[in-house]
Formats: sequence, C-alpha cells, structure tokens
Amino acid sequence: MKNKFLILIILLFLPAIIFSQDRGNLVVIGDSLIGKVIDGENVREVIGNVIMTQDEVRITCDRAVQFIKQNEAELIGNVVVTQDTIRIKTSRGFYNGNKMIAYSTNGITLTDGHYHLNSKIGYYYFEENRSFFTGNVNLYDNETEMTSDTLYYFDNENKSIGKGNVKVNSKNSVLIADSLINYRDTEITFAYENVVIADKKESMLILSDYLEDNKKAGSSKIEGNPLLVQVDTLDNGSLDTLYIKSVSMESFKDSSKNVLIAKDSVNIFSKNLNSINSETYFDQIRGEIRFKKKVEDTAQPILWYSNSQLSGDSINIKLIDKKLKDIKVFENSMLVSRNEKYPERYEQISGDSLFLFFMNDTLNNVEVTGKILSIYYLYDNGEGNGVLKSSGERMRIGFEDGSVGEVKLYGSPATEYYPDQKIVGNERDFLLPTFNLFDRPIKKIFERKIPFNLLEEKK
Repeated sequence: MKNKFLILIILLFLPAIIFSQDRGNLVVIGDSLIGKVIDGENVREVIGNVIMTQDEVRITCDRAVQFIKQNEAELIGNVVVTQDTIRIKTSRGFYNGNKMIAYSTNGITLTDGHYHLNSKIGYYYFEENRSFFTGNVNLYDNETEMTSDTLYYFDNENKSIGKGNVKVNSKNSVLIADSLINYRDTEITFAYENVVIADKKESMLILSDYLEDNKKAGSSKIEGNPLLVQVDTLDNGSLDTLYIKSVSMESFKDSSKNVLIAKDSVNIFSKNLNSINSETYFDQIRGEIRFKKKVEDTAQPILWYSNSQLSGDSINIKLIDKKLKDIKVFENSMLVSRNEKYPERYEQISGDSLFLFFMNDTLNNVEVTGKILSIYYLYDNGEGNGVLKSSGERMRIGFEDGSVGEVKLYGSPATEYYPDQKIVGNERDFLLPTFNLFDRPIKKIFERKIPFNLLEEKK
C-alpha cells in the first residue's frame, strides 16, 4: 500500500517527463502532473506553467494532456509554439511528436519576423518547414496584406500559395484572384483566374485570367482576355472611361516610366477616341498612346476621333493632363469624315503624313503633307453646294468652333469643282482610291462585371 502511495506522489509532483524519439526527446515540464488511463491508453496531464520541448521546438501553455502511445499532446490555454523566429499562438491546439506538427482549430496567430498571419485553422510542419492555414486567412507585413480562404506557406522557399477569394492590398493598389503564388525573396507573383488589378493612383483596373508580376524588375505579363479600364473625370464633372481589350498585355513601371503594351487584336473605346490595331503602346507618364503597323500585319491601325476615321502605318496620340494635344498619323495616311445630314458623303484626305492639333480638347487645325488628295464637300446654309477635288504637297485646314474655317493648299495645288447636281446619286464616284470604312468598336464588346468599387476602397 505504501509503495502505491509513493508512486502516486511521484506522478503528481514529477517536474519532467522524457519520451524518447528518433528525432529527439519530447520533454514536458509543469507545476504538477496527473497520470490516468483513458480508453486503455496512458495519459499524463500537466498543469501550470507547462513547457514542452523537442529539438528546437518549444511549447508553453497553461495545461497539456499528453497521450503517451500516440505521442500527441493537447495544449490548452495561452498556447505559444516557437522555433527559431517562428512564433505561433492559439487558445487551444495539438502537437504531434512523431511528425513534429502543431495545429489548432481554435484560431491561430503566427509571426516570423517579417510577416504575420491570422487564421481560424492552422497546421505547422516543423520538420518540413511548411504550414497550412484555412478559414479567414490574413497574411501581412509592413507593406502588403493578403487575405484568402486557404494558404500554404513554404519557409525554405519563402513561397506562399493562396487559394479562394485571394485579395492583396498594398499602397495604392489591390490584387484579386482565385489563386495566387508569391515568392517573397524574388518578389515574383503569379495570379490565376478572375484576376483584377486595381491601381488607385491612376484610377485604373485590369481584368484577366492570368498575371505574372516581377516587382523588382517593375514588369508584368497579363494574359487571358485582359481588359484595361481607366476612369477619368472631365472638366464638367462627367466621367470618361477608357477601355483597352487585347489578347495579352505587358507593363513596365518604375520611378521614371509607367508603360503598358497591349498586343494582338487590340480594341480601344472611350468617349471620343476608338481604335483597332495590332499593338498599342500606352505611356501614362509622358501622356502618349502609339499604334504601329507591324511587318506581318495586313491592316493598318485605325483610329476614330469624333465622327472621323484615321488610318496610317503608325499613329501617335499626345495628351497633356489627359487632354488631347495632337494626333499624328505617319505613312499612307487617310482621314475620312461623314456628314451627319448627308451620310452618303465623305470628306476625305490622303497623304504621307496627317497631323491634328487640339486646343482644350477641341480640334484647332489639321496639317497634311506629301502627295495630298482630298475630297471636300461644300455647303451653303447646311445645304449641299458641290464638291472640291484637290491635290498638292501640303494642306492646312483651320477650325473655328468645331467647323471648317480656312483651307490652304500648297505645292503645285490643283482643284476641280463639281456642282451639287452632278453629285446626287453619284457619291460613290467621289471616293479616293484608298477609301475604306471599318467597323468602329462599340462599348458592348467591353462589357464585363467591373469592380469599380476597388478604386474607392481605402487601404
């Protein structure tokens, strides 16, 4: 009887229990210990200032229940698990000594020097230096914050994989995707499916199915039906939204440049400007938009401004404070305008180069150079009054209040006049050899569920 009582006293007050494992001893220390048998298994309950160690893993809590055969422990109250710089906190968790896994389903907080993480459920695999979290996962540091349904983290690679409702907030930007892979050291990110990039500073959104972003290099590749949407507030308070749609996009951004290149089957739509081209170069810092016909292209880039269609081998648009300064068309240039009252009549100018100059977003004058041919209709009080066919080497057209003013033709100018009675019913006879009409992009082809609210969110 005395021997049994002595054994019970030792069990109650033994300060340490050592359990031998191949990967290192599991040591548990506490204020008191109770031994019991549950369902045929030996169980030790350690109470008060519990410290559990195995190799470099250290666990503290208020109470621990150790299942000897399974080599597992339930950790209860103010649980803190540490290894090197890793620190895990929860109110209740478990530790598997055979596999060196700590996990909790009662809410978990993890810190590792440069990042912090919160989630409802979490597993940390100490031998493999990896972890898994699910349920309202929030990973953040001083610069970015990522939320997701689940997250896998690999310490050796500094690699995180987020899945389900992934959202990354950083200064002036938001990234949303169904899934995301991030390499913290190289700062390279891959995002997949339902990708949305919101640039609050530029009031710009990009939607796509795939993103590859290299933050250090300042470059991004965007594929999978990408759509760029940029919102601009006009002087009168109304909104003008720019849409750019293409097969793929690339962006290059640093302190001196902010360039986006849209490639293949590019469509552009805004209040006054539309375009179809094979490649668009958009420089936001310099306020330049450029289109250029590539060697393999069969068609020139086409640009529509107001009721005019412009085409040429290359087209450059210059903006100042997001207002049109000029449009320059180079090589095999052509301008076609339709009269609203006489839709079968087309004003036409062709030449080597064609420049449109604007003042306060309003067309001020047009200059054309090199082998000019023009068809220009005359009107008297809004009624047709004949047509002029002209040729020369240089032309200048002035505009007043949006209407044609003075027209000057230089360099061996030649002009033919045809009265209106010879035009009616014969308008097709007054088309230049290079005349061609193209289908202007309509807003419907850009329609998609666009989360404009992301531009308004605060970090």
